[in-house]
Amino acid sequence: GIDPATTALRVDVRPTPAPMGDAAPAGYVLDLAANWSQQEDEVLESQGIRIVCRKESLPQLEGVRIDFRDEAAGRGFAFDRPGPKRDAAEAQDAPPPTEDEVRSALEYVIDPEVGINIVDLGLVYDIAIEQRQVKLTMTMTTPACPLSEHIKQDAQHNVLARCPGAVGVQTELVWDPPWSPKMMSAQARQQMGWARE
Repeated sequence: GIDPATTALRVDVRPTPAPMGDAAPAGYVLDLAANWSQQEDEVLESQGIRIVCRKESLPQLEGVRIDFRDEAAGRGFAFDRPGPKRDAAEAQDAPPPTEDEVRSALEYVIDPEVGINIVDLGLVYDIAIEQRQVKLTMTMTTPACPLSEHIKQDAQHNVLARCPGAVGVQTELVWDPPWSPKMMSAQARQQMGWARE
């Protein structure tokens, strides 16, 4: 029942909840659109495919790369958004960030589903700093976490906001080793009402 002559591929964002501001979208949308508007939508074409997105979403889609991945953790489309950056000259006024400073900044990143920061949850596997560039290796409690993109972007923005000596932040999500509750801090387990192991 879909007419290929009028149907487009819709790429869009799910808005971030109001209290979180506009730092990052809560997620992305990829769907077939039989109805779209030249007035409200930006219409593009890539490899013979018509693509539409709401004009108001364009700023949050700038630089986003869409890939199809077939991995052990699952298969599907992945949206990769470039990490935030700061002008290198501006960062020179502050000392380079330390691992402890980055970790402290990540304590402000809360997993909305459980209300605990990602450090105490054990989601941060590694922090590497090279020439003021910060690389975070992280995981999620499950590969199917619907808020993974939001958490990843929140981590990037918090590091940049709280570490003035950093010029950029990259985040890599990994699934090996898989996360387990044993990775949580004693404080986080206590907050969840679990006995210490």
